Amino acid sequence: MLISVVVYNHKLTAGQWIGTGIVFAGISVEAWVKRKDVHAKRVAQEKEKAKIKGL
Repeated sequence: MLISVVVYNHKLTAGQWIGTGIVFAGISVEAWVKRKDVHAKRVAQEKEKAKIKGL
């Protein structure tokens, strides 16, 4: 959508820009939460591996 605005010089109203901002903010938050969850799982796996090696 943003490419369309830039390349084809389409105009967006203030409300449409706000909506676009909300959409991209939501996508960013979703990606951040997913990345955080993946990191937490990796840390837990590394702790588990350390316990196994310690035995």
